[in-house]
Amino acid sequence: SFLSADEFGESSQDNALPWDQLESARYAPLKEFEPTRINQWQQTVDERIQENPEFVYVLEDIEEFKADQDQAWISLVLAERKAEQEREDAKKLERANARLVRLGKEPVEKLEDLPNEIEVEDPYLTETIALSFDIIDDLKLAMN
Repeated sequence: SFLSADEFGESSQDNALPWDQLESARYAPLKEFEPTRINQWQQTVDERIQENPEFVYVLEDIEEFKADQDQAWISLVLAERKAEQEREDAKKLERANARLVRLGKEPVEKLEDLPNEIEVEDPYLTETIALSFDIIDDLKLAMN
């Protein structure tokens, strides 16, 4: 998970409500959602995620966030902080230019030259739609 529940969840607050659990609802599992089929869908999703540049950015950002969380200090040396900021700006520019190219637009030289709004796909929504179609297609085949 991107954020740790122990650090940012309600349980970390002084006035947190006690943990509670609702009574489970009765249900009958659908045979169409067997573990082997779910694992197959998961594998398909994992493959698509690795091919989706926006998801790759999300995964990179999560790894970077975790590394930053593990680091218990920050440099007070101005030159190091500026170098870190320049690396961040270069990464932002590289990502923005990659997005512009994917949209068929010209890349820019500086962050300040970026258009006010760049249409960025929502990788979670895109993958949710793709997975939904996978499930629908598989269930259609299973019912025929």
